[in-house]
Amino acid sequence: MRPIAIYVHIPFCIRRCAYCDFNTYAGIDSLIPEYVECIIDQIISDPHIGHPASSIFLGGGTPTMLSTVQLKSLLDAITARFPPMPNAEITAEANPARSDMERFSAMRNAGFNR
Repeated sequence: MRPIAIYVHIPFCIRRCAYCDFNTYAGIDSLIPEYVECIIDQIISDPHIGHPASSIFLGGGTPTMLSTVQLKSLLDAITARFPPMPNAEITAEANPARSDMERFSAMRNAGFNR
């Protein structure tokens, strides 16, 4: 099977930056749990299941607005259906205000390598 690159858009931000042209929202953090569940449902029903992943990228927005448990759940759903290639980059954008060594350690343990 042909490798694919996977991008998951996380549209949540602490604040909306004036320079940003991406689909992002601030102040609606209460929607994060439902959004994560919907993304997982989409992953489960994707017609390309089984293709190896050359790259997995969580961007946005600010993926670190999600809890480490939510980030791990998303990554687990992806990697269970799209096995990462041995040299796959597994990336999450991060905001310094929502990041620390504990979070990065948990993300690394979950499988993120960038």
